[in-house]
Formats: sequence, C-alpha cells, structure tokens
Amino acid sequence: KMIKVGLIIQIVFFGIFIITSVIFHVKLGRNGSRVLQQQEVPWQKHQTVLNTSSLLIFVRSIFRYIEYNEGRSGALLQHELWSYMFDATLMLLVMAAFNVVHPAEISRLIEERKGRDGMELIR
Repeated sequence: KMIKVGLIIQIVFFGIFIITSVIFHVKLGRNGSRVLQQQEVPWQKHQTVLNTSSLLIFVRSIFRYIEYNEGRSGALLQHELWSYMFDATLMLLVMAAFNVVHPAEISRLIEERKGRDGMELIR
C-alpha cells in the first residue's frame, strides 16, 4: 500500500510538473522568443526534450502503478514483454534524448560568456 500511495503522489506531482512545463513552453514561444533568440540559447530544443522525456517518465510511472495494483499474479508481472515495453524502452528513449540534446550545452554557453575573473559578460 505504501508503494501505491507513493506512486500516486509521484504521478500527481509529475503531472502538475508536465502541465506547468508545457504552459511555460507555449508562453515562452509566444512572448519571449525574441529575447531568447538574441541570447543564442537553444531553449526550444531543450524544452521539447524535457517535455517529451517527462511524458515518457509519466507513462512509465502509470505503468508501475498498474503493475503494483495488479499484484504478483497480474498480467504485467507474468509477462516480461510489458516491462520491456513500458519500462526499459521508455527509459532508453529518455536517456537517448538527453544524450543527443545534452543540458550541458546551456552550461557551455554560459561559461563562454564569462570572463577570466568569473564575471559574466552582459551585452
């Protein structure tokens, strides 16, 4: 029961995070794109990967809840195919996405703007 409650809490808060992130992405695309284009930060690419990865992890969490809810005799635990599809494959896609579009790209851009003394150069 404790695991089920924990998974429900995880699903609820992760769902709220996804909704907030998508709203942020849409509003930033509408209102803030000029400012961000001047700063040369590929925010849209990183935001898209974040939203997609979050959705994949959200689906995995729902799968985990259903798996625990069915118990040991449930179809999801009886057949490994479901675990490969909804656990391993989803996490492989998340890892691949973050390897292709790595968040360190933003850190690198910030470091390039800093001077030798660690002060950030402002345009």
